[in-house]
Amino acid sequence: MQKSFAEVDWTSERMIVLACGHVYTADSLDHLMEMKEYYEMDLTNQWVVLKTITSHQVIL
Repeated sequence: MQKSFAEVDWTSERMIVLACGHVYTADSLDHLMEMKEYYEMDLTNQWVVLKTITSHQVIL
């Protein structure tokens, strides 16, 4: 669910500001970039290791 900037609790969310000026929470940017497709997470939801990239993920 998208929230407005004012609705986000910035005391508990990490803010990512891109060079273009767009602002995201770390979680929303992880989702947008499909990080779960490329990295494994541990039990504390930290990215820990790069997954093996399959041929369907490679753009030529």
